[in-house]
Amino acid sequence: MLLIENGQERGIHIISIVGMGVYNDREVNAYFQKKLWVCVSNPFDEIRIATAILEALTGIPSGLHELNTVLEKIHESIVGKKFLFVLDDVWTEYERKWQSLKCCLKSSASPGSKILVTTCNKNTRRSLTKVSSFSSSAAPTAFSSSSSLLKGFF
Repeated sequence: MLLIENGQERGIHIISIVGMGVYNDREVNAYFQKKLWVCVSNPFDEIRIATAILEALTGIPSGLHELNTVLEKIHESIVGKKFLFVLDDVWTEYERKWQSLKCCLKSSASPGSKILVTTCNKNTRRSLTKVSSFSSSAAPTAFSSSSSLLKGFF
């Protein structure tokens, strides 16, 4: 699922995983041009999350405090690139709280880009639109490593 492009699909594909995450895999590293992991946690703070994304992309502190400016810089950093962003430990059940960030990422995404959301909250998973979900509790021993989890999506 992470490494497959679907020509019929429009926009960015958001993947929600309840209970576990995938990040360091040789195939994943080779596939994506940009890759980052951001801990979202609670409370959901859009400017803090956007700033963390920008700083992870550029490797330098942004010093920016306006959401629109940060989102523009994120767009400039990822436009035309295939990316994997892990938004870890998302608790918000309200899609509108991350609408601006999601719009920025969707408009910047190249085909094959993915956003992987980890959450322990099933309501969070349900609140996301256009998501594929995998619950680690459904098959706790079936995916013992990130590479076997990726192969499980194929």
